[in-house]
Amino acid sequence: MIIRRERGQASVEMVLMLVLMVGVMAFVSTTFRQNEIFASLVSGPWKQLSGLIQNGAWGDPESTMTIHPNRQSRVSSVRGDLVE
Repeated sequence: MIIRRERGQASVEMVLMLVLMVGVMAFVSTTFRQNEIFASLVSGPWKQLSGLIQNGAWGDPESTMTIHPNRQSRVSSVRGDLVE
């Protein structure tokens, strides 16, 4: 049997695509929450950035603490360095 009137076919297809997209988004959302993907995406680079913010060098804050510019003796004066 051939149906000649296809007035509602576009609406039905749009509803089916909407249901499919909502289902896919719900699946992806629960998967990301269970595997903590967003947490690892944020915490990984933040560790490097916190080292740069705190110590002025790329890396985690504990390992870059020794190369912080204020930890080195770069002080100079007109009178010279004191000899002990």
